[in-house]
Amino acid sequence: MVPSLSSAGMLTGSAVQLNRDANINLSAAGPVDWVHWGLQSESSITRKANVSPRISDFTPLQPPNDTNAGVYIFHLTDNPNTYCWNDGTPTLAVDDTRHGVWAYGFPTPVGSGFEIRVTADTSVKTLRVYVGAYAARGRFEAALSDGGPPYVDTSVDNFRDGPNTLYTLQFASTAPVATLRVRYTATTPVTDITGNVTLLAAALSSEGANSPPTTSVTAPAANSNFPQGGSIALAAVASDLDGQIEKVEFYAGPQRLGQDSESPFSFVWDGAVAGHHRLTTVAYDNSGNFAVSPPVEVFVYGSGGSLAGTVSTPPAQVDLTTEGTLDWTHWGAVSSNSFDRKTQVAERISNFTRIGSRPVERYANNYTRYSWSDGRPSSAITQTPTGVFITGNKNGFSLTLPADTLTKRLKVYVGLYGAVGDFLAYLSDMSAPAYTDSSIVNVFGDSYAVYTLDYRAASVGQHLVIHYCSKELFDFDYGNVTLQSASLSGQADTNVIPQVHIVTPTNNAIFLTGAPIHIEAQASDPDGSVARVEFFDRSVSLGQLTSPPYNLILAKPPAGSYTLTAKVTDNQGAIITSDPVLVDVRWQPPLNGLFNPRIESGVFKFEILTQSGRTYTIQHSSSLGLPDWQTLSSFLGNGSAQTVTDPQSASPRFYRSQIQ
Repeated sequence: MVPSLSSAGMLTGSAVQLNRDANINLSAAGPVDWVHWGLQSESSITRKANVSPRISDFTPLQPPNDTNAGVYIFHLTDNPNTYCWNDGTPTLAVDDTRHGVWAYGFPTPVGSGFEIRVTADTSVKTLRVYVGAYAARGRFEAALSDGGPPYVDTSVDNFRDGPNTLYTLQFASTAPVATLRVRYTATTPVTDITGNVTLLAAALSSEGANSPPTTSVTAPAANSNFPQGGSIALAAVASDLDGQIEKVEFYAGPQRLGQDSESPFSFVWDGAVAGHHRLTTVAYDNSGNFAVSPPVEVFVYGSGGSLAGTVSTPPAQVDLTTEGTLDWTHWGAVSSNSFDRKTQVAERISNFTRIGSRPVERYANNYTRYSWSDGRPSSAITQTPTGVFITGNKNGFSLTLPADTLTKRLKVYVGLYGAVGDFLAYLSDMSAPAYTDSSIVNVFGDSYAVYTLDYRAASVGQHLVIHYCSKELFDFDYGNVTLQSASLSGQADTNVIPQVHIVTPTNNAIFLTGAPIHIEAQASDPDGSVARVEFFDRSVSLGQLTSPPYNLILAKPPAGSYTLTAKVTDNQGAIITSDPVLVDVRWQPPLNGLFNPRIESGVFKFEILTQSGRTYTIQHSSSLGLPDWQTLSSFLGNGSAQTVTDPQSASPRFYRSQIQ
């Protein structure tokens, strides 16, 4: 039954305790909108994707009537029950998070907490708010902006960290545009100085709104390997809160494999080709709504190649020059952008590609110390304890290396803090099973590992792909994975590496703004041909050429410092980068223009860039409406910037130059 509306709208509420270990499906509870707080940190907010937000982020509420009081928001990781969703942003799907946020008021908890706001109109809607408390009583208050009595409840006492409470509000406004304000704060009695209130999630629905279904892939397991040509058994679960599942479709990437209309939902995939596949399901309910599952990655492999991996504790010291006979790399020696590598060899190990949106940072307390004597840009370093790290769940690093029919050995030195590591390696031609490992774990400490991979592809021109990410975080604020170094040894091909260097401009050249920079490189390959030459400013690509002359023009680059390099790739895939050329682009004032205005010792001055042999007359006027130009000075240009002084410039003036 729909409650009747009063002249001031309608607002009713109720409170129930949630069962411990209950799993709340926010996608089902919030078909109009939903929000979850604290997935990764105290500032994390995840909300329903592809809808106009109706529920605001929280505003912290500090204890009132005390100018010295404050409120602090902390990350919660051990909530009594869990939350899940499959239509979120920025995190698409989560199965069972226990995270949230809690508000702590100091010096007193009373009055500290959260406020959220929800859009309201004349239609009846239902808002569900999931909250908790520790060593305190919570005060829940809701009110519509167009008036009417508020809903207030103080019945929930969680003095021993009891279960969460679900508040359910039904509301409607008499105005077409209004706001429902919800406040949840700590109130008396408080049985501990650390008493606080917690906020987990909120979900919004309306009469007649259809809750979307949910679905997930249950088989095969992530990162499973299957031989090419065999059969792969696929399975999924799907449910719908307010209806029934009509069908579940199975996909490998964009390819629809088939469907099943009966639970348990399954399908047998025959004839899968070799490759790296992302499996998903799409579930449809009887109202035509649908949901897409999170992807599960699997590998279908062929034959002809090999890939074997092991993981072990790294040594205290590593000499990269000795170990990396074919190539080596090191990250973080000086800064988070530092990338040192073996010189005068083909560049087989790539710089990392960041996985995730978090910044890459440097650290300098690594267990293993690295040394080398054949590097660039740092030619030699002894026992550096440096590396780089990235925080955040599912974030990490990716590397690529060329692979051919010769066997090589790659060692990758990594680590982590407060996380579970997820290491993955596979050949681009999938001529051997992929290698995966998630055995490196540390709850609130550091762990280190070296992964040793012996590999060869079934044909030339292939790649070895490495991914190293966090699989799970125990410390959601600082949990991270680290990357320090990699070394490559094994059978070297007979290909002679190509050569490249920049001949123009010269090192430390200076250019003025407005002038182009002509970049010219010379490249050659003693035993083959040059496939392409790429130009870079640091890591930013400026362009590439596939045939000589290898010339490139930077038209009117802005003022700044530039680090120019040229990278050559030969017809067999060998890569080498030139030594860097440093150039400066400096600002050039416009010819005959006035610039650099200033006051020195109470006197107004400015500059004008002159041409030799021409006469300059500088004039001023107090108005541009009815200008009355008067001559300030006249002089002969000398080809440089000359200073003009106006000692009588107490009032605003306009200036111009006349040239003869």
